[in-house]
Amino acid sequence: MTRLIQIILAIATLLLLPSAALVAINVLVVDPLASATNLTFTLIQAGIVLLVLRFSPLWPKDAHWMWPIACMAWGAIGSVGLSVIIAMPTTEVVLKLGWRDLVYSFAGAYPEELTKAIGVLMILASFRGMNRPWHGLATGMLVGMAFDVFENFGYAGQGALTDPDSDLLGVAITWGFRTVFGPGLHMMFTGFVGFGIGLAVFTLGRSMLWRIGVATFWFLFGFASHFVWNLVIGQSLFGIIFAVLVAYPTFISVIVTSWRQARRDTGYLTVELTSGYSPRYQAALPSQQPQPAALPAAPATSTPMPLAQVVPVPATIDSK
Repeated sequence: MTRLIQIILAIATLLLLPSAALVAINVLVVDPLASATNLTFTLIQAGIVLLVLRFSPLWPKDAHWMWPIACMAWGAIGSVGLSVIIAMPTTEVVLKLGWRDLVYSFAGAYPEELTKAIGVLMILASFRGMNRPWHGLATGMLVGMAFDVFENFGYAGQGALTDPDSDLLGVAITWGFRTVFGPGLHMMFTGFVGFGIGLAVFTLGRSMLWRIGVATFWFLFGFASHFVWNLVIGQSLFGIIFAVLVAYPTFISVIVTSWRQARRDTGYLTVELTSGYSPRYQAALPSQQPQPAALPAAPATSTPMPLAQVVPVPATIDSK
């Protein structure tokens, strides 16, 4: 199954490459110096996020070298390409309904978070080293980061064309504005989605209803954060207020909690006996297995038992 999903992921990314490439080519048709500056800012932002994640406990210990590449490829190619295709009819429907104030929210949050979530799920299923709840968070952050830098790259290219004084100045102002006002937005949105998927897939001893519920909740929270943020572009300051007071604090809390769990990770998948998990999972724990009987009685002869025949008593296994 893992190999099959890897093939599907690779084919989907390749098929969506032309759609994403059209967006990039359109941006590159500006002053060469402005394009080079735009690309430099893109690489700097991606490099900083990669370095921070790579040396954090959130990075999967047994991650395949292709895992971060797959994350960034889907974020910057697969998700972008598929979102462009879905956004066009979505925009038409919203405009025909007369919801002009919501057009950016529906055309952005709906296709983008959906396509990024599909990629996160496929990537987690494609690599065997993905087996902890926080691996979903890390995967979502990388996918979102790649989407974020691609979007910044595109907006900076448009800024270069619209600035009346200089293409280079337009690129710099656009990057500065998007970095200061709303840093890492897509990394946060998709981080929420990936966090929920990671909890749903890799938490032991939970019911299917719980898994569906937690994945749905965090997907809707990421979608709502994106939807409300896009609302501010054409209507009010409500999106900024929501981001500052709700979205960013929640994201920081998720990262801190996952960071602590990752640092305590022993390398074994365990559950606590007192956590209320299903008995069928508790029965499989070592501490629940019958303990061996006491040592056999010493032989009648006074000759001491050879060392090789001594039966060791297993140490008590702490389930916590």
